[in-house]
Amino acid sequence: MTGHIGPLITLVYVSTATRFFDAATLEALLEGSRRRNTEAGVTGLLVYSDGNIMQCLEGPREAVDSTFARLARDRRHFDVTVLVRETIPAREFPDWSMAHSTASAPEFLKLRGADWGAGPHNVGRELLRGFWDTRRGAA
Repeated sequence: MTGHIGPLITLVYVSTATRFFDAATLEALLEGSRRRNTEAGVTGLLVYSDGNIMQCLEGPREAVDSTFARLARDRRHFDVTVLVRETIPAREFPDWSMAHSTASAPEFLKLRGADWGAGPHNVGRELLRGFWDTRRGAA
């Protein structure tokens, strides 16, 4: 997923699931996401916590924007709120068409409540990367 046209962007949003996702539902969602993201050249991470969703999408601007537009219309969640959308120099999750981890309620609240202001010292992105690094190291 290294080839792309135009600048790379990242978009992080949160939402609330219309119902809790059991393991099978979540796995089916991730399988479809991974297939579509690979085709579109999008990478990222989905964090799930008791009906709360945070998703980081990254890739070429057009691909991320069209992926997000499709996701925003998905009826499996509501209250979709963009935390940050900005140009990035490189992907945070280059090897993951859609990485996934669950978070405890306090972990999710910390991620959601972080300062997601755009810029090189985006606290939210740094916390999300640290969260994923910890989860991946524990696997």
